[in-house]
Amino acid sequence: LVLFVLGIALARRRNVALVGSGIAVALGGGVLVLAFGIAGNVLALSAAELGIPSLALTAVFTQLVGAMHATASVLVLLGVLLAVFAWVAGPSRSARRIQGLLGSLNASARASLASHGLNTGAAGSWLWRQRVLVRVILVVLGVLWLWALQPLTGGDVFMVLAVGLVVWWLTELAQRRPAEVEAEADAEEDEPVVVIV
Repeated sequence: LVLFVLGIALARRRNVALVGSGIAVALGGGVLVLAFGIAGNVLALSAAELGIPSLALTAVFTQLVGAMHATASVLVLLGVLLAVFAWVAGPSRSARRIQGLLGSLNASARASLASHGLNTGAAGSWLWRQRVLVRVILVVLGVLWLWALQPLTGGDVFMVLAVGLVVWWLTELAQRRPAEVEAEADAEEDEPVVVIV
């Protein structure tokens, strides 16, 4: 795992390294799932030649490799998710369109919240300046949460992913971007001053 992270950190194009790593993890997990399936079938077919009941041999095999099969299935899921997220975060034209759409949705949501008096102030400005750190912390916490949920299931992965995406989205909404701060200041300057005599 450390070498995996180190390889991505040293890569010239990290998003390409992440996409490739996600595909490799998914393929590796898929090969393991396929191998366990084939091995189970071969074992069941050869049980008669060994003089052992097929159900007993299959039960023992399932007990031995059940957790490994589940982990391999989760690796396929994690690899696909890693590849998709890395692609969406990348510089391709279609990924930029998705990023632009999400950015405009977040900007309009922030503007709507600000018009209703919700302002995150200095904390929002800090979130903007430290957005990479915040994202890294969210990813590390997600990985630690997945680690704590051993043995993993697909449902566990989707739960951690859903909670992580909601928390990430809330941190995006809480940010105060410099252009938005300037726009708010300009709007306050343009408001007419009413003097009552």
